[in-house]
Amino acid sequence: MTTFPVKKIQDMFSADDGYLYKNILGAVNEYGMSRLIDGGVLVGLSGGADSVMLLCFLYEYKRRLNLSFDIVACHINHMIRSDEALRDLDFSRKLSEELDIPFISFDINVPKIAKSSGRGLEEAARNVRYSKFEEVLSSRSSLSCIAVAHNSNDNLETVIFNLMRGCGPRGASGIAPLRDKIVRPLIRLSKSDINRYLNTFGIEYVYDSTNSECDYTRNYIRHEIIPKLTRLTPFPEEMIARFTDSLRVDNDYFCRIVQSVME
Repeated sequence: MTTFPVKKIQDMFSADDGYLYKNILGAVNEYGMSRLIDGGVLVGLSGGADSVMLLCFLYEYKRRLNLSFDIVACHINHMIRSDEALRDLDFSRKLSEELDIPFISFDINVPKIAKSSGRGLEEAARNVRYSKFEEVLSSRSSLSCIAVAHNSNDNLETVIFNLMRGCGPRGASGIAPLRDKIVRPLIRLSKSDINRYLNTFGIEYVYDSTNSECDYTRNYIRHEIIPKLTRLTPFPEEMIARFTDSLRVDNDYFCRIVQSVME
């Protein structure tokens, strides 16, 4: 029995002439995500604002279109932040239960894995997440894709990060909205819009305290570099989104040409 005040979700996606819903649905349709989502979706749910927004959208998308596909929420406890991590796990479980969405979680000692593999915490945590998501997906016939909550700000951070490593066209193309069985419905949505709508409509989420630390490369880009880009344009994430969309089309085209020649 659903106890979460779902009217908050409905009101949020109806506000401002449905801007939020149209934005996310536009990405879903343009990048061909619906064929995968409608076959059942595993949602990476950290409990943070982005993943809560993603879960809310999929819930509303299914309701509005009267679809019957499965939604399963999956939470990974990286065992990095002790009590705070347990708080995130508890929040994610309760939110899923209140929306009648099946919930699964895994405790994985990422610091230990990072140390033994010689990888950084960020890279190790990312590898662990996707490996576990893939494992769950392959074990459940009612699911056909993995939905993760990357937004347009994440795309901007990724492009800057990759460029500073001397990447090629693929790296400069940023985060792919759709790759294999991974979909990113929020890829056109800014972080500021996500927080603003959740806060306005009183939909709770948790905050990861490590996001404010500049020890991690992405956090340094987020807090030190991107604010300075707003002196050039007020919405750098939108400008980079245009750039990456264009470059991705070009790169995909050349890859197809090379493949045809090789064959």
